Amino acid sequence: MFDDKEDSGLLRRQKQFLQQIEFELRQINRGVIHDHIAELNRERFLELARFVAEVRSRYLEAGLALTRVTAGSEEADQALAAVERERRAYEESCAAFSALERAIERGYVDIEA
Repeated sequence: MFDDKEDSGLLRRQKQFLQQIEFELRQINRGVIHDHIAELNRERFLELARFVAEVRSRYLEAGLALTRVTAGSEEADQALAAVERERRAYEESCAAFSALERAIERGYVDIEA
């Protein structure tokens, strides 16, 4: 059985290990991301935000188009397929935007002023 002193030492070593891993993961992510995104500035970030907004509006528009068709009709099936396509585009673009925000927050990407 472990005593409090052994437990304390084990916890300290585990925390140190996790801190070292976190540092190394940050370095890996910075290096790999910088290979693909050499520069990121306010304009590029806002361009992605605008893209997401445009995709969101297409998704909402497709959803509202369902009010103009009869449920169960061939036209409704086509409209639902459009909603699904726009939803996927919206969800994927939101995920990309969130991933970029997270990369910035974690220091993986440098922002040019």
